[in-house]
Amino acid sequence: MRSTNLHPSELEDFKNELKRRKRGTDEFEIVEQVQLMTGTGIQPQRGTVTIRHIASHVERTYSTDSGNTWVAEFIRDLDDRTF
Repeated sequence: MRSTNLHPSELEDFKNELKRRKRGTDEFEIVEQVQLMTGTGIQPQRGTVTIRHIASHVERTYSTDSGNTWVAEFIRDLDDRTF
């Protein structure tokens, strides 16, 4: 599993949900793309996270905007047997 700038709590949730389902983090590759924001002031970090199931090469991309739900969307796809 590889990642870049995801919040540690998101990665912990991701790992915990996989563990609950008896799946391993080594089954997946995580690649984050951060969208650089221009302007002044505090702005939410935007981007996407792509999760690829290594054995099947199935991948899905989720938004990582402020208030995101990418972990819940991934788990829904996992439970629906997308991966």
